[in-house]
Amino acid sequence: MAEPTDSRGCMNRSIRRAIRPLRRFLHEYQIARLFLAILFIWLAGALLLCIFEGGTNPEFDGYPASLWNIAVYLFSGLDSAVPITTVGRVIVASLLITSAAVVAVFTASLASMIFEQRSGGKRRMPSGGLEEHIVICNW
Repeated sequence: MAEPTDSRGCMNRSIRRAIRPLRRFLHEYQIARLFLAILFIWLAGALLLCIFEGGTNPEFDGYPASLWNIAVYLFSGLDSAVPITTVGRVIVASLLITSAAVVAVFTASLASMIFEQRSGGKRRMPSGGLEEHIVICNW
């Protein structure tokens, strides 16, 4: 009886050891996390629309067609295929709102990285000559 527990514990340790570099990478790079969030929104949204719209709407019949329509929704805002069911419309509306927020954070993070690179990585407040000044933006 003790063998399955030991083998599962060993398997869990090896899985954790294999995932550790990925977790470290995702913790260090915010852009990678945001890219994965966009990818997850795209894949999950296409799957949900394929499930809920596939039987009633020929535009979402099949996973590849759903992937294409979600890509069009996420990246261009055009409505190549309109959901028919109420659940499909709720899914598309929530996808558009969520993707707009994620893309805004992605753009802000990218701008911050470019600014930090151009400023030489200096994020310190200048020393001296700042008497009677107002500190803005957490500087």
